[in-house]
Amino acid sequence: MVSHDILKNCLAVAAALLMTMPASAEVFKCTDANGRTRYTDTPCGQTSTAIKKHAAPAAAASPDEHMQKTRRLLDAMEAERDEKKRATAEAKAEKQKRIQNCHSARDRYRQLISASRIYDLDKDGNRVVFNDAQRAQAEAGARSNVDKWCD
Repeated sequence: MVSHDILKNCLAVAAALLMTMPASAEVFKCTDANGRTRYTDTPCGQTSTAIKKHAAPAAAASPDEHMQKTRRLLDAMEAERDEKKRATAEAKAEKQKRIQNCHSARDRYRQLISASRIYDLDKDGNRVVFNDAQRAQAEAGARSNVDKWCD
C-alpha cells in the first residue's frame, strides 16, 4: 500500500511536469508491475494512459477592461432597479385609480337603488324622470361598473 505522503509527492511532481511541458506535448501515466505510478512524455506500453492537459486560464483583463465590464454590470443592475421602481409606481397608481373608481361606482349604484325617482336633465336643463325600463337599465349599468372596478 502506498503511503499518503508518497502519493502527494507523486501528484506534485505530475503537476509540475504538466506545467513545464509545452502546450502541444502529451503526458502519460504509467503503472509498472510493482504498482508504482510515474508520469512521462512518452507512452510506456499498454499500461500507459494519456492525460488531458487543462488549458491555462485566460490572461487577466487590463484594469481598464475590468473597469468597463464592471461599469456595464452596474449600469445594467441600475437599469433593472429603475424598471422595477417604475413598474411598482405604475401598479400603485393603477391600484389607486381602481379604488377611486370603485368608490364612485358603489356610490352611484347606492344612489340609484335607494332613490324613489331617478331623473336626468335634457338639453334645456329640464328634469326627465326615468320609467321602469330606463331605471332598470341605469341600475344594471351601475352594477356593471361596480363589478368592473371593485375586486
